Amino acid sequence: MRKDQNNNAMNTIQFPGCTPTPLASYLKALGIFRVLSQQRPESHPKVFWSGNTFTLVSLSDRTTITDFFLNHYAPSAIVAPWNGGSGFFPKDNASALKAIASSDMERFAVYRETIAAAQSAIDSLSLKAKPETKDIKEKLLLKCRNTFSEPALEWLDSAFVLTDDGAKYPPLLGTGGNDGRLEFTNNFMQRLTEVIDLKKNAPTEASAALLENALFDTPIKGLEDNPIGQFSPAASGGANASTGFDAKSAINPWDFILALEGTMLFAAAAVKRLEGNAPGQLVYPFCVQSSGAGYGSAADADENESRCEIWMPLWNNPVSFDEIKNLFSEGRAWVNGRPAKNGVDFARAVVSLGVDRGITEFQRYGFHVRNGLAYFATPLQRLRVHRDYVIADLLAACDGWVSRFLAKAKTDTAPGSIRRAAHRLETAIFAQASATQKGDSDIAQELLIALGECERTLAGREKWRAESFLPPIPQLPCGW
Repeated sequence: MRKDQNNNAMNTIQFPGCTPTPLASYLKALGIFRVLSQQRPESHPKVFWSGNTFTLVSLSDRTTITDFFLNHYAPSAIVAPWNGGSGFFPKDNASALKAIASSDMERFAVYRETIAAAQSAIDSLSLKAKPETKDIKEKLLLKCRNTFSEPALEWLDSAFVLTDDGAKYPPLLGTGGNDGRLEFTNNFMQRLTEVIDLKKNAPTEASAALLENALFDTPIKGLEDNPIGQFSPAASGGANASTGFDAKSAINPWDFILALEGTMLFAAAAVKRLEGNAPGQLVYPFCVQSSGAGYGSAADADENESRCEIWMPLWNNPVSFDEIKNLFSEGRAWVNGRPAKNGVDFARAVVSLGVDRGITEFQRYGFHVRNGLAYFATPLQRLRVHRDYVIADLLAACDGWVSRFLAKAKTDTAPGSIRRAAHRLETAIFAQASATQKGDSDIAQELLIALGECERTLAGREKWRAESFLPPIPQLPCGW
């Protein structure tokens, strides 16, 4: 039995409803932890991943936690007055926003205050519809940032960052809280009214069963046809989503609510390179450019039509909220002394121990166009953190050449043969990084052959090689 520093018995509670995939489930786990840590700090919660199950260590027991979310949980003030469909403009569905703004429940006090501040910011700019120009939108963003209360700023930090080049939008929340036609904040408010009866100041009739399903994966019927967007592709409905030809989405409102709460651990930041005069750039935890390799459906088109990819950390020792906040605020991956730029780099960092210690695995997601023009957070692969001799030592000897070659192979002028050789090399790197058996010579041999193929192809493209300023591969260490 675990005990805290005061020798009090700690409860270990598993949440089978919170798993590393889909992304909505991972974010839901973080949302549960964030809410409990901020609103029930006296329970001293710590969390870890036990296999595929999110696990909480706390003074609170299962019944206490369930009662807290049903009767005491104060939702974060999530609003986006700069978006169409947010509930603030005449043509929007404003039923949930008005219900929250007119309620007298204590746990919605900050929400009501934030809605009033957002409406005041809209009125100050005399807006009758969503901002149509970039300048007006950024004026509204700045107005919100200057007038919202301190608790509401946590959402703003997650939804956008104001840089010297204007507003930048982190990938988890689309373009400031909406993804295409799906507006996250209004849907968040609608889902809240489905689990909390604002007139009776009590949970709705179905809320308890829905919460049990969201946390503990208990069976449930009658899930509503509501959108969840990019967070859970399988639950979004569509062709072959059920036993028939087509199916509607089936979403638990608590899943959406807690997933949005979890996104706020991924607050972005604008940083400036110390060695240059470039304006601030958006930095997002464990987020890199997409690489079209390392998974079954990999294709070069994924790189061109992808927002990015994000690697979600998993750990197997209990950690506190402050430790998790620090992990995500500094979410970096390094390969040979430089930051990882793309998925191939990140995989190399994971097996070179170029990531934070204490992380045991990473779940890789790509934000890919998969259904028409919609982006889905597509689970790609799981990679164990370990030190691989082939990548950490042998491939590192030609790190500079590999990075330059792969970058040049992505340009429009690259011949098809170069692109194919680069893709084979990326696939071989991912295969080596994913190797579960130490010293698998067949996988290492394929990586060496892929390097040779790159040099052979490069030698046959002399004109392009000279224009790209690519030298031959440097001498490889004898360890190969």
